[in-house]
Amino acid sequence: DVYSAPEPAPEPYVAPPRAPAPAFNRDEVAETLVGDHAAGLAASAFGSLAAAVQMPRDGRTLEDVVRELLRPLLKQWLDEHLPRIVEAKVEEEVHRIARGRGV
Repeated sequence: DVYSAPEPAPEPYVAPPRAPAPAFNRDEVAETLVGDHAAGLAASAFGSLAAAVQMPRDGRTLEDVVRELLRPLLKQWLDEHLPRIVEAKVEEEVHRIARGRGV
C-alpha cells in the first residue's frame, strides 16, 4: 500500500557499559618499568606540559590552546600543499576562460 505508515526510526545505539579499569599502584609501575632518573625527567616534562595548558590561565581558553597548537601544523600543511592547489585552480580558470573565447 502506497499510503502505509512509515517505518519507525531505528533505536539509537547505546554502547554497553565498560568494565572499570583495573586498579594499579603508580609507584609500583614506575619502579618496575623505569629508573628514578627517567621517572623524574618524565614527571618534570608532564608537569611543564600541565602548566603550559592549564585552564584558564590569564583568560586563556581551550580555543586559544587549540589555536596555538594547530597554527604550526596548518602552516606546515599550507606550505606543502597551497602552491599546488593554487596552480591547479589557476590552470582550470585559464582553460575555462580560453574555452569561452573560442581559443
